[in-house]
Amino acid sequence: MRISVKELNKLLSEEILKKITSLGEICMNAGLQCYLVGGTVRDVILKVPQIDIDIVTEGNDKLFKDVSKKLIIKKIAFSQFNTAKLLFKDGFSLDIAQARKEIYPYPTSLPVVRRSSIHEDVKRRDFTINTLLMGITKKDFGKIYDYLGGIEDIEKGIIRALHKNSFIDDPTRIFRAFRFKERFSFRFDRETKNLMDNSIKAGYIKKLTPQRIRRELFLSLKEANWDKIIMNLSRSGVLKELGIKQKMTRSSITTFMRIIRNFNVTNQNWELSKLLIITENAQKKDIKAFSQKVGLRRNEVSILLELRRNGKIIVKTLSKKDLPNNKIYWLLEKIPIEGLFYLLGKGTPLSRKRIMLYFNNLKDIKINIKGDDLKKLGIKGGPIYKKILQKVLDEKLNGELKSKKEEIEFVKRIIYKPSQL
Repeated sequence: MRISVKELNKLLSEEILKKITSLGEICMNAGLQCYLVGGTVRDVILKVPQIDIDIVTEGNDKLFKDVSKKLIIKKIAFSQFNTAKLLFKDGFSLDIAQARKEIYPYPTSLPVVRRSSIHEDVKRRDFTINTLLMGITKKDFGKIYDYLGGIEDIEKGIIRALHKNSFIDDPTRIFRAFRFKERFSFRFDRETKNLMDNSIKAGYIKKLTPQRIRRELFLSLKEANWDKIIMNLSRSGVLKELGIKQKMTRSSITTFMRIIRNFNVTNQNWELSKLLIITENAQKKDIKAFSQKVGLRRNEVSILLELRRNGKIIVKTLSKKDLPNNKIYWLLEKIPIEGLFYLLGKGTPLSRKRIMLYFNNLKDIKINIKGDDLKKLGIKGGPIYKKILQKVLDEKLNGELKSKKEEIEFVKRIIYKPSQL
């Protein structure tokens, strides 16, 4: 199989194609093999427009010196795994990996990397659909090299692991398998599905570091079909391994997605909102266990626990018949936007209306007077300042104060009536 330049022009920008061609020329002049590899080639075959470019070569450090001389490179960032990220001055970046072999000292460990051949490099990858190579030198530009049946599996829509220890050596591949399944509407090869199930049941996912689990889970939450991925993670037992014992139901996810579409805020990923949906029926101790295993930050854990504890109370309060604006404000002002949109999916029509009132109006209301203004009125400093300013904000939220002058007049009235403070 060969991909024509015409086809590549539809999937790669002119600038990206130019950089790839230049890199191929540098490799050819140095007598080195050089290919597009992995997901980049997979997506080219599937006709998915490309931004992330991965290249593999059997080259050595001299290659990077040549690249620095002949291309407009801002920086080359090296990693511990024989890879380098080329950062161009125009903001574009691409990854170059030196062909390598990986050895896992023990299950779930990071691999020990050794330089190797291109043939060995493709064998270390996760799935056959990610083992394809595409030539980028003048002599083989666009030619696809397939050593492990990747093209056939792409055409059949199959996700196939490369070896029986794949999900034991690296259980993060389980998350990636579900992402690819839903992203491309593929299915699992039967043996691959059995290997995944066995790894999950044996508890290998729990042996991953929180940082690695977090990365894979958050990448899953960013996917267009994140809802299907999360349902798969629940049904397969992955979420249970991470502390969420209750099986997920589609109702909460469906409601949330409908609300996000209705309010035209689909340009954000809403990972925290999605985490709230995942943990909403879990016990406090399970949420804490999940948070530790997934490496959640303190503020993320705090909002998960807060809305698990008080979410229903907040919705019930927002559904009361007579509720002034200042009460709505103080009820919601410490909840991040992702929490508010989660609550939209839990509430009544009245509570939703009030959340949107806060979101669109109340949260941006500010008072004009400051502590210096209170000082000029002869009020001694101390905790009383906070009480007075909060009282002024309450009045403004309820529509009673329109200007700084009115705020000052209001303060003059209340400072002589301690009962109002």
